[in-house]
Amino acid sequence: MPRHIAFSDVALRQMARNYPASDREFLRINGVGDAKLREFGAVFLREIADFLAANPRQMFADDAFDTPRVYAPRGSKLTGTVLATLQLYRAGHSLDAIAKQREIIPSTVLGHLADAFEAGEAVDITPWVTPEIQAEVAAVFAKEGLEKLGPVYGALRGKYDYGILKLCRAAEIRKGTA
Repeated sequence: MPRHIAFSDVALRQMARNYPASDREFLRINGVGDAKLREFGAVFLREIADFLAANPRQMFADDAFDTPRVYAPRGSKLTGTVLATLQLYRAGHSLDAIAKQREIIPSTVLGHLADAFEAGEAVDITPWVTPEIQAEVAAVFAKEGLEKLGPVYGALRGKYDYGILKLCRAAEIRKGTA
């Protein structure tokens, strides 16, 4: 598999500069979430450790690939992948730019932002959810419940993708209507 399929250039550069030595440190690499940790973490961590055993650690003056990390408060249910998306959102990246960099679809980015919003993070959902959309979807949630999105998606005949529905559900939960 070509390396760019597994990780972006930014992620590979961060690995080469930061030398992660644990799962926790590996999750701090831009674009690494739980799935990539499971699939590639052990192999990459072993290669990095082997490299450091044979070579001195290098220091870099240019930290252009390091960005401030967003950490979940203790006890938070936010995952590493949601936090990575939240970090890019807070850095001002567009939905499409986040999706491209994280190698996920835009709907998944919206789902991550919905998880963060539901958990109380400052996320402005209005670029994707107008008050009219929220009211329309809220009416369907009132009939179908908040637990499953499939019935809501079906009742709306696919008018809104699951990312939008997740944002609407998070807004309902934050309003306390759950």
